Amino acid sequence: LYWFNIDYINADPVLKGMMGKTHYTMDDVKTVINKQIALMRKVIPLYKELQESGKIEIMTTPYYHPILPLLVQKGWAENAKAQVKRGIAYSTKCFGISPKGVWPSEEAISQAVIPILNESGVQWIVLDKSILQGAGVDTSDYRNLMRPYMIRDGNKSVVAFFRDSDLSNRLSFNYSSWGARRAVKNFLDRLNELQELNQSGDLVLTMALDGENAWEHYPNNGNDFRKLLYRSLSADDRVILTTPGEYLKEYGVHRVLTHIPTGSWAGDLSTWIGEKEENDAWDRLAAARKELFSKIDSLPEDVKERALKALYSAEGSDWFWWYGSDQSAGALDEYFDMQFKRCLQVIYECLGYTSKTMPAYLFIPNKQPAIPIRAIGKISPKIDGEIGVKEWANAGYFKDADPDLSEDIIKAIYVGRDNSNIYIRTDLNVSPTSLIRKDYRLIIYTDQPGIVNANTLTEHSERGENATKLGFPLVNEFILSFSRVKKAKSMYLIKKTANGDESWSIYNILYNDCAIGDTVEIAIPFTSIGVKSGQEVNIAMVAVKNGKDVDFAPNTGPVRIAIPQQVTGKQIAFFKDPVGDENGPGTYTYPKDGAFTPYKGLWDIHWVKVLDSGTNYVFLLKFGEMTNPWNAPKGFSHQLINIYLDTKPGGRTDTYKEGAYCQFDPKHPWDYFIKVAGWPSYGQVFANAKGEENNRAINIEADPGDELIAITVDKNAIGNVRKFYAYFLVFSQDGYGKDHIRAVTEKATQWTLGGYPIDSKGYASFVLDLIAPKGHTQGEELNSYDPDLKKYATVYPVLIEEK
Repeated sequence: LYWFNIDYINADPVLKGMMGKTHYTMDDVKTVINKQIALMRKVIPLYKELQESGKIEIMTTPYYHPILPLLVQKGWAENAKAQVKRGIAYSTKCFGISPKGVWPSEEAISQAVIPILNESGVQWIVLDKSILQGAGVDTSDYRNLMRPYMIRDGNKSVVAFFRDSDLSNRLSFNYSSWGARRAVKNFLDRLNELQELNQSGDLVLTMALDGENAWEHYPNNGNDFRKLLYRSLSADDRVILTTPGEYLKEYGVHRVLTHIPTGSWAGDLSTWIGEKEENDAWDRLAAARKELFSKIDSLPEDVKERALKALYSAEGSDWFWWYGSDQSAGALDEYFDMQFKRCLQVIYECLGYTSKTMPAYLFIPNKQPAIPIRAIGKISPKIDGEIGVKEWANAGYFKDADPDLSEDIIKAIYVGRDNSNIYIRTDLNVSPTSLIRKDYRLIIYTDQPGIVNANTLTEHSERGENATKLGFPLVNEFILSFSRVKKAKSMYLIKKTANGDESWSIYNILYNDCAIGDTVEIAIPFTSIGVKSGQEVNIAMVAVKNGKDVDFAPNTGPVRIAIPQQVTGKQIAFFKDPVGDENGPGTYTYPKDGAFTPYKGLWDIHWVKVLDSGTNYVFLLKFGEMTNPWNAPKGFSHQLINIYLDTKPGGRTDTYKEGAYCQFDPKHPWDYFIKVAGWPSYGQVFANAKGEENNRAINIEADPGDELIAITVDKNAIGNVRKFYAYFLVFSQDGYGKDHIRAVTEKATQWTLGGYPIDSKGYASFVLDLIAPKGHTQGEELNSYDPDLKKYATVYPVLIEEK
């Protein structure tokens, strides 16, 4: 009932009468559902009527909403074309007219997609402003944005309208909190500003809302806002409302692009690919597709169509949107996961597979990785079964509490790594040596990048409801058998690999890689797992007694270990920063929530290195601590880094967006801005002083174990300069703060830092740490605000010069 627009409720006596009712019955539920169905049945006829009367033009989208550039990158161009053609066919069936326009799913596009659209009969599409910027067009001059472009690929072409992202996003995300009159006035004022540029009379402003769920956040479902907006637009004689088809018929298209970048409304495509869960899902989809196309010609037509529908459905973007930690549906993540896998199961069923013969991983619900009490760091322990002083201090710590288990053997595990091994220490609730020559085993299970042949169950799991569910496909197992122990200080591991049918085969033996004493220490080489730099692997520990699993750890999900990409290059600058100065102007203190443990070092820059890797500059920042309590996809939750670069004359002295509350040295105004956080959806930003963003120009990698964040910048994006100035600023990341910066208040609270000077009247900065040039100190810079002069604190840059 809540999801009905209030206008529908007020127009329906039955629904209106239910609004104040309590103790609803199942008959009431049926009434509401039937009313919803009745309304939905009116939607298509109404749109068809509006189109036939010339009031609207209906566009379509690829049928199952796939990310077309990713399908093409995978070599599946025929699938991409099928998705587009099916979308057009269904729209034609519903509305009686073949649509000329297509909304590429998530506004995702690449040069290779243009021929596919053209060959499918598409005349025009809508893309994001950032794509036009990436094609080299100066969109700070709105006259360039407010025109359609013919995108050519050889002799194939399609027309693109590029949306005004700023104004579209105001409708989607901002105006809901403004009030209808103020919001409509702001919108019309901006239209009138842009109209001043329309000297030729043929400029067209494209409004396209990717925030399709906007209206639930508006008062009264947005009814008041929309009605006032439509009335105001209709009454404004300076504005002509048109459709893409009408515009092209009247004015045509006179500008041509011969190349466009790969991208989407989100910048790049990393929202749908790149994280381990996302990559695993693509691998599983690829395996199912390969199997289908190897046998598709032998399938009856009805079976072939069922299999193709399942395949195309699995290519939809939403599965990959929810995979990984960059987006989360909370408890519903598992449902999305298993529904995606159900699509793949259908493909195999069409090929004659049963639940016992199709890949086992299709029946394993993913578990989110366990969050360590400490980040997984670099260590080099001696494998002797003895707990050496500090040798596990930088390891990730996972407490395992199973008070209800009759055999709660595992107390905790520690996990660390170096450049070639993963190290695991297992503390038991009994003395490890007391298990020697008894039928106990500790087994480490791992998955493996790129391997899809996996088992569902551990080797000694029960079946059914009591099965051991580790939450990831099991590819390798490394077995320490206490019954075989001869020398506790020098043991061996037996490695087995999964056959994919719940059986295991012995692969080899790893000698001298484990030891039993006060604890159990194990080393497993990367090569034995099949993982390398830039990849991730899941692991879990299982305790077995008398041939049955009795305990496993962590019990909340697997340990996920990221092997950082190696950063290389010639060092051209080094800046050391005082340790312990993450207190802004000298007074700021940590928030009180436990997420900020250990309450020191999280925003404390120790040093910054600048490397030249040939085509890129790399900014490498070392912090005192790096934890990830909120499971950010890049491996760090707390750090928010802003880098401003002065590379040429001119520029700005204010911040890119509001939230930092500082200003820049007028002798060195900035030309480029870089924003870095653990969530790429908003923490991977590269922009120029005009506000044009090109997020593909940077890449972010982190090594939480060494407390390092590496930001790679394409030299071409900043003019390929050899001498420039840089500002390095660090804030506390807050997904709900202004520009994602955590606020500082007079006294620390659960979620805000403390120590803010109230007499600053809002002019003190939220910067926690920075790199100050010689002759300046952080305290001097951040205390230089003046509320009487309405002046923010001025910060100063450091010089970077390649000699």
